[in-house]
Amino acid sequence: LLKSGVKARIETFRMIRRARFQLAVVSNPDKFFHAALFFARIPHRAGYRRKWGFFLNHALADDKGESLRHEIDSNLNLVRLVSDAHWDGTLPLAVDERAREKVKEFLSHRGAEDMVIAFHVGTTNPRKRWPIERFSELADKVQADSGVKVVLVGGPEERDAGEMVFRQTHISVVDAIGEFNLRELAAFFTLENVKVLVSSDSGPAHLAWMLGTPAVIFYAKDVPGSNPVRWGPRDEKSEIIDKPVLDISVQDAQDALERVLCK
Repeated sequence: LLKSGVKARIETFRMIRRARFQLAVVSNPDKFFHAALFFARIPHRAGYRRKWGFFLNHALADDKGESLRHEIDSNLNLVRLVSDAHWDGTLPLAVDERAREKVKEFLSHRGAEDMVIAFHVGTTNPRKRWPIERFSELADKVQADSGVKVVLVGGPEERDAGEMVFRQTHISVVDAIGEFNLRELAAFFTLENVKVLVSSDSGPAHLAWMLGTPAVIFYAKDVPGSNPVRWGPRDEKSEIIDKPVLDISVQDAQDALERVLCK
């Protein structure tokens, strides 16, 4: 929507106004949404005091970029402006059983029925991405242990990166990039044989730990916005490596992976 044209935004505004909401919370500051909520006459409008924040009547200073706390905690502070409800700390995500069966069938047909270690080799910001050749080297080392299979996951836009890993590995990996939609990827991370995800700082890394699959996540200390304090996993099993991305060695990754598997 944020990249859509004027007509799409006008229709969105009309939908918001017709719904007659009493409360709206904007967790990601945006001029259009702040203004739309005001002109839709929503009585309670909460958000951050930035990007036309004067249209809100419940607002917090936006200090998220300073990485003083986790993104979840920042958004909980925001919600507390309009609610006294208590969050129990759980992150329940529904999993579609049909998607689960489809993913299991996909893995079965590719010989990945036993222990799986997933790799996500893409990022939206190329500066945060761990080098492809290191993912490839790590995949070979992981699969040298009998019974372990590396499965590449990601969206269609990451096919090129996945193909590079596929070509560079000496031991064949399962290329599932572009094969799973979001619902199926969520189901993938609930399978018992999927033991861990290795990934740069990315969306699938967050999805994995929230669904019970621990992750080894590379944070690019030299890239603004890649900070585990704000974006890191909240489970007890995952491991983070927070260094300039080119300083993260294959050995660093292998050691972190072994620590996760031993927990």
